Amino acid sequence: METDKRLEEPAPAASADADARRWGNKQVVITSVEFVDKGGKVKDAFYQGDYFEARISYESHLTKTAPVFGVAIATIYKLLIYGPNTLEANLSEKIGKKGAVRFIVPELPLIEGDYLFSAAAYDWTLQTAYDHHELMYHFRVLRRGGREFGCVKLDCRWDVEGR
Repeated sequence: METDKRLEEPAPAASADADARRWGNKQVVITSVEFVDKGGKVKDAFYQGDYFEARISYESHLTKTAPVFGVAIATIYKLLIYGPNTLEANLSEKIGKKGAVRFIVPELPLIEGDYLFSAAAYDWTLQTAYDHHELMYHFRVLRRGGREFGCVKLDCRWDVEGR
């Protein structure tokens, strides 16, 4: 089976050092953000409907609390599509001093296009930024079939009544 050349196009490199898109007091440091497929292979292009995982590696210098991790997916025009966090998922007891937080989308509903990704670590009030990477990471979604427009694929159907 021939490899789709669009899957091999590299995303623009993002440096997490001395970048105006990064801020925080560094009590928690995000050391890397990688996008991986279901098999754990690092990649930057996915087909619509594919398994999508963002692995956010971190080191925490907090002594009494766990950080709250959040992500955001936006269009390349910086329109926010989705922005969940671990506070909503009640995961604080699982977050240790060093490790990786995995943001998993079993079937990527995004339409073909380029997207920007943010990753952040905050205190439980979401007021104090420990490390915030604003729109620093890029990934691409490729289409498999027909032409669709917008940002997300909704589970829908068409029906016609009459003649």
